[in-house]
Amino acid sequence: MDLIRDLGELALGSRLRRLSDYIMRNGVDVYREYGIDFDPKWFPVFYALGQAEKPLAIMELAQLLQVTHPGIIKIGKELDKAGLIVSLQDPEDKRRRLLTLSEHGVELLTRMEVAWRDIARSLHQLLEPHTHHLLRAIEEVEDGFSRKPFLQRILEVKRKRQWEEVEIIDYQPEYAEEFKRINYAWINKYFKVEQPDIDSLDRHQEKIIDRGGWICLARIDQRIVGACALINHREGVFELAKMGVDDGYQGRQIGKRLGQAVIDKARSMDGRRLFLESNRKLLPAIGLYRKLGFREVVRRQGKSEYERSDIVMELYL
Repeated sequence: MDLIRDLGELALGSRLRRLSDYIMRNGVDVYREYGIDFDPKWFPVFYALGQAEKPLAIMELAQLLQVTHPGIIKIGKELDKAGLIVSLQDPEDKRRRLLTLSEHGVELLTRMEVAWRDIARSLHQLLEPHTHHLLRAIEEVEDGFSRKPFLQRILEVKRKRQWEEVEIIDYQPEYAEEFKRINYAWINKYFKVEQPDIDSLDRHQEKIIDRGGWICLARIDQRIVGACALINHREGVFELAKMGVDDGYQGRQIGKRLGQAVIDKARSMDGRRLFLESNRKLLPAIGLYRKLGFREVVRRQGKSEYERSDIVMELYL
């Protein structure tokens, strides 16, 4: 049994590391066969310095090899200790150190070039017969990560999964308590419950639905975890209101799904303008509204019925 092999793509990094470790371990024996005391992990830096026409700075090596600055420093110290390189002060910038091969390093380079030719030939014989050439495949993977970083790829998959996990359903009387629970929870957490809250939550059938509005809920694994309302103000004007998501489910795009569902519903009802009221301290919510296309506007008339309201946003449909 080979668990890492059986795990396939999930263990790609571990498998490549295992293959690298195998080559590195055996590389010590290979160099020893040629009478050379050399750690294979030194190869990229040593080779780069051997091919360079002038001493190279740490940053130049890091850029050339596409590895980290600390990694170059570590290998440089080991090569220096082995007597294979020397560190010089940059005449143009005394704060910067330049690396170059020592006399011993130059002498060793000539001997190593023979070993490298044999190593390259043997690996070519190993790789070439295979239909899927390993080096070309690795280059394709590296190019893929250059176009789109690993983390970005994972986040795209994660967001897509989260989006698909959320089921948006129409309000039914059986969800009355859930609608109230979700909204009273966030209001009590950040503000105080006001009379308009009580009216619209405890009498939502009368205040929202019976007046041509709509309520939707977010469900994950048969659990109601979010809610939002669309209030009909007539003549094509609607309000997005009473959006809330359970604390344990925030950060999973539920609010975005609810908001988009309300926008789509307003459009299907021939809405021309959708507005909302909020509070500036609810930064994640304000950010979500902006992503959904809402823009801050000056209040059109009168004073809000909510004391906590200090921002109005709207979206033309």
